[in-house]
Amino acid sequence: MLELAKIFFINMKKDHERRELLEASLREHFRGVPFERIEAVTPETMWEHEAFFKGRLCDRLKPIDGVYPLPGTICCNLSHYQALRKIESEWRVHQRPDCCYLLLEDDCVFDGTVYPKIKNTIFPSLPEDWKLVKHSLGKAIQNDRVGDLFFDVSGARDKNWDYYWGTHFVIYNGRSIAEIIRLMETTLITDTDGWMRCNIDGNYSFAQHMHIKQSNLGGSNTNPNYASPRFEDRTNRFRRGSILSRAWDLLRAA
Repeated sequence: MLELAKIFFINMKKDHERRELLEASLREHFRGVPFERIEAVTPETMWEHEAFFKGRLCDRLKPIDGVYPLPGTICCNLSHYQALRKIESEWRVHQRPDCCYLLLEDDCVFDGTVYPKIKNTIFPSLPEDWKLVKHSLGKAIQNDRVGDLFFDVSGARDKNWDYYWGTHFVIYNGRSIAEIIRLMETTLITDTDGWMRCNIDGNYSFAQHMHIKQSNLGGSNTNPNYASPRFEDRTNRFRRGSILSRAWDLLRAA
C-alpha cells in the first residue's frame, strides 16, 4: 500500500500569512504526516540561486513562441526544481517503494475529505506506470480517461488540447523523482505546468471531484477569500463542452 511519507510546500519568505494558514490546515487535515517548508525562489534572488546553475537554466532558457519566460515563470520552475531535489534527498534516506510525497504551493486550500480519499481511493487505484498525480483544470477528451478516477495528461500539448493549472497540488512517486529531476536538468525551461505535460509520461490528474482549490494569485493580503470553504471543482470541468472548453475552441478557430 502506498504511503504519503511527507508533505513539502513552496512559500516566499514574505508570505507569513499564507504559511501560517497552510501549516494550520496541514496539521488539521493531514494529521500525522510531517511537512516542511521550501523557500521559494524570487526574481531578486534567482540569478544567484544554486538551482539556476545546477539546472543549467542559463543554457536552456529560450523563447517560447517568440517570447522569453517571465521572471515569475522562471522562479516557479526553479522553486519546484529545488523542492524536487529536497524530495529526492528524503527518498534516498528511506528507499521504500511505497513512499509518496505531496508538493504544494502555499495558496492551496483543502478540507478534511482530501487525505482519506487519497489514502483509501486514489492510492489503491493508481496505474502502474504513474510518476505523478495532481489536481488540475483543463480540457480533455474521453480517450484520455483512465477508469473512473484519473485522466492521463501525459503529452497533452501533443494531443492538441489545452491543459493548465496543476502545480498547486502534486503527489510524486518516490521511485520517479530522480528521473523527473534529470528531465528538468536537460530539457527546455517553460512554465512548470507546460513542462510537466510535455516531458513526463505517467502524468495523471484526478478525474473526480476533490475538495481542493487554488486561491487567486493576488496574494493572501489582497484575497479575503483565501481560506474560504468554497472549493473550485476543477476536475469536473475537465470535460468537453464546458464553457471554458467552448471559449478555447472559439479562440483557436479564430
